[in-house]
Amino acid sequence: MSVKSFCGIGEGICTFAPTNDETDKYNAAMKLIQRLIAIGGGGFTHKTDPELEDFIVAVSGCQRPRVGFIGTASDDDPIKISRFYERFGTLSEHATHLAPGSDAQHTARWSQALDIIYVGGGNTLRLINHWRQSGLDQVLIDAARRGVLMAGVSAGASVWFRKCTVRYSWPGPATSIRHRIGGRQLLSSL
Repeated sequence: MSVKSFCGIGEGICTFAPTNDETDKYNAAMKLIQRLIAIGGGGFTHKTDPELEDFIVAVSGCQRPRVGFIGTASDDDPIKISRFYERFGTLSEHATHLAPGSDAQHTARWSQALDIIYVGGGNTLRLINHWRQSGLDQVLIDAARRGVLMAGVSAGASVWFRKCTVRYSWPGPATSIRHRIGGRQLLSSL
């Protein structure tokens, strides 16, 4: 008998048949609500640590998840987008990236078909400001509440927390920033 998990939205998206040995995996897959994987650095955008993406896919509970990439923090760097497709093209059922300048309505439609949303690194303030101005903050909170696994590296990881420390290219000490997106911390909203 095949049991449907909570991967993504819709019927029969990701199914597996648990055996007695897989009871823990099944129970974990059935609780795929409001999950976050925050990565300090590395991964496909730097062509390092492929285990990171393997881990993200494993945590999703889907053998071949549908994965979306948000590259706002890197100003949608074409090299990072290309590396996303190189890496997740082999791991996923479907890989897609959010088009630059997407508004909340487009992002909501885009996120409906995903099991994982991966937020890339780059400029944390650019990412925060874009999400505030475009309304993506609430769209992504809603996606997380539906059970979409949120993953992010560097800026894409720190954006989920109430406070983070960032260092840019100018000399001097690192700067601690407090940020609230959409009027609240994203992590506490999940």
